[in-house]
Amino acid sequence: ATGASERSLAFPGWTLPGVMGAGAAQTLVNLHGVLPGRRVLMVGAGNVGLIVGYQLLQAGSEVVGILDVAERVGGYEVHHRRVRREGVPFFLGHQVVEARGGRGVEEVVVEPVGGGPRKVFRVDAVCIAIGFSPLAELAAMRGCRMSYSGELGGFLPWHDGDMRTDRRGVYVVGDAAGVVEASVAMEEGRMAGLSGVEDLGRLKVAGATRAK
Repeated sequence: ATGASERSLAFPGWTLPGVMGAGAAQTLVNLHGVLPGRRVLMVGAGNVGLIVGYQLLQAGSEVVGILDVAERVGGYEVHHRRVRREGVPFFLGHQVVEARGGRGVEEVVVEPVGGGPRKVFRVDAVCIAIGFSPLAELAAMRGCRMSYSGELGGFLPWHDGDMRTDRRGVYVVGDAAGVVEASVAMEEGRMAGLSGVEDLGRLKVAGATRAK
């Protein structure tokens, strides 16, 4: 259950201090009580972008906008409405052109996908929320057969419906088995635990099947 890593986005200025993953911003706020920035541009209108954007608002940041290359919001409507009620503008069908600044990000240039009038935002933080990829290196090092699924985040260990990999005694769950919702990950953990007990001979197949 090694989890997932945030996907990054490369553009001119993406290495400036203040450009970070939405997960990093969330950690700064929720764990350390530190604002990642006073004025923040969120890149990505999926659930993570919407949720972290709202958390930043609650913490005291101004979210100057939520941007996405897609023409529609990808996150759940409940999260979308919550951010909308706070007056945060959405810039759908837009992409980042570059970030500018000296010791840190000071402004970001965006434009419509395919070209068009550019917008410049004065910000001190840019949060990237464009998805996750399974952290599958440990399973690969163990010799597990790997497979690819764009819908599940990329390369991941092959596994059957009971979360067994092709290596005896190795099971994979959660985002390491494909980026999923937390509720799915918990069910996968339960199934993997039952499979392990079954494979050790401590639970008969019929019992394990009923429990699953």
